[in-house]
This record gives sequence, structure tokens and C-alpha cells, in this order.
Amino acid sequence: MKYAYPHIFIILCFLISTSQAQTAEEIVDCYLEKSGGIENLKALKATKINASIKSEGREIPLEIYNTRSGKQAVIININGESITQFAFDGEIMWTTDMLTGIPEKGLQEVTENIKLTANDFPTPFLNYREKGYTLEYLGETKFDKDRAHKIRLIQEPIFINGQEQESFLVYYFDKKTSLPIGKASEITVDGQLQEVNESRLSNYKEVSGLLFPFTVIESGQKIKIKNIVLNHEIDPAIFTFPTNQSN
Repeated sequence: MKYAYPHIFIILCFLISTSQAQTAEEIVDCYLEKSGGIENLKALKATKINASIKSEGREIPLEIYNTRSGKQAVIININGESITQFAFDGEIMWTTDMLTGIPEKGLQEVTENIKLTANDFPTPFLNYREKGYTLEYLGETKFDKDRAHKIRLIQEPIFINGQEQESFLVYYFDKKTSLPIGKASEITVDGQLQEVNESRLSNYKEVSGLLFPFTVIESGQKIKIKNIVLNHEIDPAIFTFPTNQSN
């Protein structure tokens, strides 16, 4: 859906947010427009995030890299030493053992599941129809202190312990802003869906016409984002498993 005048779309988003008959598709369309617009999101090729995370009473600097091709990396800095906590070069997922400092390749099943996320940059909702994803509107609910629309995103099945399992993401969209304020994965436990790996998103700021959350709380850990660089030239070596490793 494309509108000639942005202010008309904003008015429509407001009407949707106050309507009693919202659909998941309308809410997601509003989110994509409010966050910067589909064309701007499509033009985004890479992000470099400089942030910090609090652990054991101290702030640990970290860098987070994501690319259109699906390459990802999280690098932390401890006592002046950079350690790749997680990296994926499109084929190989690897981590660094925090005790030995030795890089280790991830399990094949985990790697194959990560490959499925390669087309989810910068948001899995971008072109979700073309990717074969579907949406379910789960109603209006309260997330922390805010009223939110709860939407389930159904993606490709993943494998867990060799068994194929449906892959669900749940997002909470703030009714006032149309922006995500929470998200979680859904897994089946004893035949019931349960939310895990919950994240809280807040403190949205504009970066070159796009909105990003600058405060993220994941699994109880608070990540404070200092700045975000868009379409940064990223050294491919950041993602590549060290060739001098035997495993």
C-alpha cells in the first residue's frame, strides 16, 4: 500500500490505532511507515551498533553488526581485549569460548536455523508476504504499563533436537506510536506455546530517517545503545571463522 502524501498515512495510522477492528496487516503496515518507510528500509544494507551491557556491576562495551546478506556479529570488549561472542558469515556460525579464548564452530542444527534469518534484515516484517510469512492478530493487551497490539509472526519451520517445529515470533506494538515495545520467541512446551527470550524495546531515536530503539532489555540484561551507523563499510573478516583453528 503506497500513499502520495505521508501525512494522510499518519492520519490513517491514527484511525487504525483507535479503531475497534484492527487487522495484523494494517498494524504492521503502520509500523513500517512510522519506522521510516518501506523504501528506506529496503535501502538499508548494513548496521553497526555501538552499545554497552551491564554485567557484574560494570559496563561492557560491545559492537553489533548486521548486514542485508545475513552476516552477523557481536563483539564485546573486556579489559581492552575484543572477543567475538557470536558471528555468522552466511555459512558458518561460531562463538568464542570465554574460558579458553578459543573460537568454536556452532552446531549444524543451530547454524541451519540461523540461515533462515538471513532475509530478516532489518526487520522480519519487511516483505513478509513475499517471504511466505503470515500474521495472526492476538488482540489488545498490556505490555508493562502500555496498551499494545499483540501479533504473531509465523515463519519457516526450524529444527530443535532433530525435530521440525513451527517458528513463531510474538511482537507487541504500542497503540500510541505503532512501534514495537516488546518481542519474544514462542516454543511448544508440553503441547503449549510459551514465550521465551523476551525483549523490551524503548527510547526510540531517529538515525538518517529510520527509527531504532536505543534501550533494549534482553533476558533481564539492559543494553544501552550509544550510536548506530548505517551502511557502514564492514571488514568481512569480522564474520569469518579464524582459519588457524582446526575445528
